[in-house]
Amino acid sequence: MYSSEGHLSAPLFTSLPNLEQILLHHFSSSVSLTLSDRSDFQEVWSHHVPRDSYDYPHLMHSILAISALHLSQTANPENLADIRFYAALATNHHVTALSLLTPHVTGVTINNFDAMYATAMLVFLYALMTLSDSSCLSQHIVALSELAKGILAVRREGEEKCEIKKSYLLRDYCAWDHPPPLPDGLHRTVRNVEHLVASLPETKEKTENKTEYQQAIRILSCTLNAVNLNREHPAMVFMWLTLVNRRYIELVESKDTMALMILGHYGICMLQVKDKWWFAKCGAYLVSAVHRILDN
Repeated sequence: MYSSEGHLSAPLFTSLPNLEQILLHHFSSSVSLTLSDRSDFQEVWSHHVPRDSYDYPHLMHSILAISALHLSQTANPENLADIRFYAALATNHHVTALSLLTPHVTGVTINNFDAMYATAMLVFLYALMTLSDSSCLSQHIVALSELAKGILAVRREGEEKCEIKKSYLLRDYCAWDHPPPLPDGLHRTVRNVEHLVASLPETKEKTENKTEYQQAIRILSCTLNAVNLNREHPAMVFMWLTLVNRRYIELVESKDTMALMILGHYGICMLQVKDKWWFAKCGAYLVSAVHRILDN
C-alpha cells in the first residue's frame, strides 16, 4: 500500500473508477510535492491526506479537483482538448466537494480535523488558481480573504481540541519574532509601499484609512518574515490574506487607490518568493488586475 519512494502505490486506489484512480495517483505523486518543500509535509500530503479522503468524501473530491486543475494548467498549451477536459473535471469535483463540505463546516472534532483542514486549504487553492478575469478583482479578493480566514478558523478550532501529536497537519515552524533582514527585493517592495502611505495628506478620511493601510503593510512585512524563515513552506505567503482586516478588504472592494497599491505590492512580493505552479499565476494576476483598475 505504501511504496519505498514515499508515494501511495496502486492498491489503495483500486476501489475508485479508473479516471479517479489516475487523479488520486497524480495528486499523491506530483501535486503533493508542490504544496510544500518540507519532507514531513510532503509525506502528509502524499500519504496521509489521500488515505483520509476515503473516509471524508469532501476531501476526496477536493483532492480530485486540485489534481485535475494541475493537469489542466500544466498541460502543453497546444493540447487544448486536454486542458478543457481536465478544467471541466476540476470544476465538477470542486462543486461536489463544496456541497459535501458545507454541512460539516461548524463540526470540527479531533477525528475529522485533519480532513477538514486539508479540505479548507485545497478549496482555497482551487479558488486562487481559477482566478482569470482581472476586471473582477474587487469581488475575487473578498472571496479569497474569507476562504483564507476560514482556514484559520478551522485551525484555531482544531488547536483547541487537538494536541499537535494527534494531527498530521499541525506542525511547528521557525518563529519570526526577531527576523533577519528581508532579501533586498522584498525589502525594497515593502519600503516603497510604506513611503506611499506615509506621503498621504492628513485629512480625517485619509487618517482613518491610513490606519488600515499601515496595518496591512505590517501584516505584509510579518508574512514575508515568516516565509523568509520558513522557506520550505512558501504557502505561508497566504498568511497575509488570512490576517488582513476585513475593513482593508472592503477598501479594496471599493477600489480605493492606496488599498489597491498595497495589494499590487503583495502580488509583486509573491512573484519574488518562489516558483510554484500556484505562486506565479496568483502574483501575476494580482499585479495585472491592480494595474487594470488603476489605469482605468
